[in-house]
Amino acid sequence: MKRRLLLGILLLAHAPSPAHAQQLVGGDAIRVRASEGRWTEATLVRLTPDTLWYWSSSSVSAMSLDNVELKRATDRNHRWRGLGIGALTGGAVGALAAYNSFEPRFGYEDVGGAVICLLFAIFGCDPGPQVQVNSRAEETAGGAVLGALTGGTAGYFVGKMLGRWETVELDQFMIGGGNLAVSFRIRR
Repeated sequence: MKRRLLLGILLLAHAPSPAHAQQLVGGDAIRVRASEGRWTEATLVRLTPDTLWYWSSSSVSAMSLDNVELKRATDRNHRWRGLGIGALTGGAVGALAAYNSFEPRFGYEDVGGAVICLLFAIFGCDPGPQVQVNSRAEETAGGAVLGALTGGTAGYFVGKMLGRWETVELDQFMIGGGNLAVSFRIRR
């Protein structure tokens, strides 16, 4: 029963949101380009069965829908998911690298006393035996923390850049009763 509930929650979390079925409306943030041209970030002004008007660079421009590629902002910024995945991956890689590259270091237990004794060696002072000053567990934990910070930062920015835009494919337009209905598909 618990497995089914967990599976249901996971499926709901990854199901497409109802916002995908909404129509494009004036004021939506879009990216638009003519076939094989440069992407332009703009704001949708008006959409008719054959023309798209958008606001960009302090002016309104029109583009035929015959050769337009269109993306819209998703409001789904994946920066937190990227941070989590990056931190977990970076932490694991950092811990593994630190674990595999561990080499014991030896030094004096009382560093201050050892320095004084070595400086005044003529008096016959013995600094004592050298002991291991690092441990594999500490080095591995340090590597995991450094890897998690590095990976989390990189994942945050990668997630912020990705997942902001969805491709909109305009399938058909229907005009009836003074209203314009647009049917479109969204690819991820």
